[in-house]
Amino acid sequence: MRQSEVSPLEARFYPSLPFYISRETKTHSSMPSLHYHDGYEILYIVSGDLNCLVGDRSYPAVGGVLLAIDRNDRHRLTNVTGTPYERVTLLFQREFVAEMGSAVGELDPLSCFGSGTHAMKLGGGERDFVEGLFRKMIAEHQRQFPGYDAYRKLLLLELLIFSRRLLDGGRPDPLLETGRVPKR
Repeated sequence: MRQSEVSPLEARFYPSLPFYISRETKTHSSMPSLHYHDGYEILYIVSGDLNCLVGDRSYPAVGGVLLAIDRNDRHRLTNVTGTPYERVTLLFQREFVAEMGSAVGELDPLSCFGSGTHAMKLGGGERDFVEGLFRKMIAEHQRQFPGYDAYRKLLLLELLIFSRRLLDGGRPDPLLETGRVPKR
């Protein structure tokens, strides 16, 4: 096996930028192989029918699903049907939001990543709210208006607090996993 090839059981490492966000429509997943990052990843499925594997858990990733993937969690996204899908990909380093942590007091803004729940199915109003945050983050990231870095951090912090509140809100199983993948 050449050094650039990875066996199906291995995972590729991709370093993360301090902050990255994109919104794309695709037919083929750019993440079909198992991989991991040194940053936090939030995937939001706008539309489509995908499957997301995080560690040994498999999740149906359809429109309105928000996935929180912790640093160094091995994961992949596969297009089950081969039909077009739209997703928002958000990657960030801990340091990007570190100084904001003191602003929220007792709440750790990154706690949604260690909750044990990787995926949440959002309702209509929740989807509108989250998609609005993503639109603003993308605009700030692309246009870099004065103060854009601080505003991106505030928007990200709002998304993280919102996600934590959803998890703490007593919603029964925000999204059920489809099953555990057997260890090999």
